[in-house]
Amino acid sequence: MNKIKTITAAVALAVFSSAPMASTNMDTIEPIQMTSEDLSIADYDDQNAVSGFNDVEQSIIDRISTLAPDSSVTHISESPVPGLYTVVIDDSEVIYMSSNSRIFISGDMMEISTVGVKNLTEERRSTNRMKLLSEFQKNGVISYNAPNEKIRLSVFTDIDCPYCRKLHENMDEYLSAGISIDYYAYPRSGPETSSFTKYVATWCADDQKKAMDFVMSGGNIGSNDCENPVEQQFRLGEKIGITGTPSFISLDGQVVPGLLPPQALLRQFGL
Repeated sequence: MNKIKTITAAVALAVFSSAPMASTNMDTIEPIQMTSEDLSIADYDDQNAVSGFNDVEQSIIDRISTLAPDSSVTHISESPVPGLYTVVIDDSEVIYMSSNSRIFISGDMMEISTVGVKNLTEERRSTNRMKLLSEFQKNGVISYNAPNEKIRLSVFTDIDCPYCRKLHENMDEYLSAGISIDYYAYPRSGPETSSFTKYVATWCADDQKKAMDFVMSGGNIGSNDCENPVEQQFRLGEKIGITGTPSFISLDGQVVPGLLPPQALLRQFGL
């Protein structure tokens, strides 16, 4: 269960297990009005960055800690909507909470400006992904370097995924197009499964790339164990929010799920 579902479940439990509810005094709920200023989420974060937490932020953190004790707030700042705060839980999930910590919203916040519509929540998710990947420091990735690199992508892959195999089969095309690839393990079936064991054996091989070629073409590599980062990479993918393979993530945290040909992939990342 993800953190948002945990909080939602906690709220529902509190409501349905409580005594008959007192009527709500609507005058105590702060009105939320849209601002006319055209600022991105990064602009607001910069303007509202503080050392420590003010009383409102601390009350929000305390409320989330009560609802989801195993979670931690890793970012909090005023959102573009007055009275509403952007809250990041465990460097991954984004919610919005009112300044009185009584209302929370799960979903994407969109900003309409003179240049179009911008997904502010996705911008925050990108920042979260960038932070998580940076902290991981490419621990144990299997890298394929383009001779004339235009972009370097982190790719969460599964040896038993047919689309991942198709990507690997055409690796030379991606490299020729200037796309460097860092493979992260994401065996979708999870630890202690055949796919997971195959990735461990591949990572532990004397020649990782040769072993990857072999298993991605359907070869049976058998078992081979050693100290490895496969589970760490898998957990990283879970935290980032990977739901399918292959998933491509750029250095600035943008994500493109699913297999695309090289030129289409470059266009997705604005190249």
